[in-house]
Amino acid sequence: MPQLLLVDDDESSRVLLVQVLSSWGYDLTEASSGAEALRRLRENDFDAVLTDLEMPVITGFVLVRQIRAHEERLGTRRTPVMAISGHATLATRRECLRVGFDRVLCKPFDWDTVREALREFGGNKGDAALTRPLDVSSEVRSLLPSFFAARQDDYSKMMVALRNQEFDEIDRLGHRLKGSGGSFGFPELSTIGELLEVAARARDAGSCAEALEALGATLREAVSRAA
Repeated sequence: MPQLLLVDDDESSRVLLVQVLSSWGYDLTEASSGAEALRRLRENDFDAVLTDLEMPVITGFVLVRQIRAHEERLGTRRTPVMAISGHATLATRRECLRVGFDRVLCKPFDWDTVREALREFGGNKGDAALTRPLDVSSEVRSLLPSFFAARQDDYSKMMVALRNQEFDEIDRLGHRLKGSGGSFGFPELSTIGELLEVAARARDAGSCAEALEALGATLREAVSRAA
């Protein structure tokens, strides 16, 4: 069974990938930070690594540079490393390839693209990963309660951050929302996440407040719709 290391500080996105990729026949080890990922890599060999780009302290860019430097020092095999990004612009893709990534996977996830990347880079591919129908609806539905709880918690944190004019925190959590909303079937949440990112980077408290008001209403509607 192919062994994958999954690195993401957003638990909702991480758990979703574990659920889906496990159902395709992969064995997942989780890391919630770049530092934890480096410890896992020292302890085990993995067929491939999937890592979020925007994480505190050790970003995905720093992580892949350290992996490549370690491989070069020891003369070991090149481990395929795939970036997970909510900012999959052409410039971001070029930078990812330049620093040592093998593929960029976009949030919200396009599951056909994810599976194709794993076929190419995810170890021995495995019959299960190749032949099972591409239907992730049951996995997504089972995780909706925890997803909504996490987003409600992020909403509360952003309300506090707005009162304290902590725009970097709103930017970080808005980016997380942008990446996770569509993956769970709620693209309207991804749209609000992007609005929060833009407003926070502009230090626009009024626009942040409007976006957070929309987020509160949209979360209530989404929870009701999913019930």
